[in-house]
Amino acid sequence: MWAPHQKDAFSKLWPLDGDAPVESLRGVPIEVKGEKGFAITFRRSGGIWMGAALGSQTLTARGPLFRIMGLGPVVGSPTIAASGDAILIAWADHASAGDPWGLRLAKFSPGEAPR
Repeated sequence: MWAPHQKDAFSKLWPLDGDAPVESLRGVPIEVKGEKGFAITFRRSGGIWMGAALGSQTLTARGPLFRIMGLGPVVGSPTIAASGDAILIAWADHASAGDPWGLRLAKFSPGEAPR
């Protein structure tokens, strides 16, 4: 959901199934072809989620919310950076407690699947 500062109104961006908490929510301002908005990422249910919302008065989701599953049951907190419409997400991940942590990256543009 998104709500403007000190306003009672809100808008829904993406549905989330179940009651698993959203953890380590991060956002960064973006501008795509003159339209401003935000790219977001968070950790939830053993995966890293990402998406973008654009708009001047009201934010509207630009495409779906994407999920990349972790290598194991525990993933690190994501971080996010943007340059133009290129958004980069990075997080630590490992398959099990006995395995070393590694760095994973995903790059996406609003409305497009991460790669």
